[in-house]
Amino acid sequence: MRRAKSCLIIGAGICGLTAAKLLCEFGMRVSILEKSRGVGGRLATQRTEAGVFDHGAQSLTVRFEIFDSFVTEWHQRGLLSALGQRLRGLPGDPGTHQPHFRGITSMTAVPKFLAAALPHHPSQRAKRAETCAGGWRVTTDQGSIFSGDAFGGMQIEGATLSGFFAARQLLSLSH
Repeated sequence: MRRAKSCLIIGAGICGLTAAKLLCEFGMRVSILEKSRGVGGRLATQRTEAGVFDHGAQSLTVRFEIFDSFVTEWHQRGLLSALGQRLRGLPGDPGTHQPHFRGITSMTAVPKFLAAALPHHPSQRAKRAETCAGGWRVTTDQGSIFSGDAFGGMQIEGATLSGFFAARQLLSLSH
């Protein structure tokens, strides 16, 4: 099996951006396609004359060790503030304590920070992904065609893949 050198990632949410960051750190070239004008996915912020409103996820919850390392870095960089810990579980179940964080300026602070160092293409909704000689080709609603040796997608016409899963799979193929 040949080593993948480039990857297309669909979705510039926290998962797609973090997967892209991991892949870049291991020497892969990435291109991120995002259907919206901005980055963040479910970490959405609206800026109006009245102020800044987070209308997507209100906080990040650390449930997995791999995500904890990223959140710790973002917290140390001053992008996130800790909200404390909340119990998770059913009534009568002691549950587990999980730290929660929110963006200091907005919930899009982290995605904007990540995207600043990554090649991403806004307003490019993926319409079709197909294998081609040497890898993958993604066609967007706008008629643009992007290609790469490997593919990690968030959503294409209802099909969903995890960005972390895709990054882990690609990294295992690359070594």
